[in-house]
Amino acid sequence: MRHQFAKRVFYLDEDSWALMIADLYDAQGKLWRVQESSIYPAYEIPACVGQEFMSYDLTVGRYIAENATQERPETDWLADAKVASIRRSSVPTSCAASASARARPS
Repeated sequence: MRHQFAKRVFYLDEDSWALMIADLYDAQGKLWRVQESSIYPAYEIPACVGQEFMSYDLTVGRYIAENATQERPETDWLADAKVASIRRSSVPTSCAASASARARPS
């Protein structure tokens, strides 16, 4: 079984080790497609995150760009953590104490 791309060359970011660019070659050894992504620091996590992805098909002159972040509101990376924290803190201590008292046999 032959793979769609005869050869791939990956370029990694030296600080985050994230895959930034991939050159994809056809069976004749010619550059067929180029893929790239972007990363940016999310200081509140802290981590480097990537949401954008671009792929260029050089033989037919097409490209696709996914998840472009320029026109979207900023991502709140801590939203899930905030919701979980609110859920944990929203249970009144009296309810938790009465629930544990009911669980213990007298």
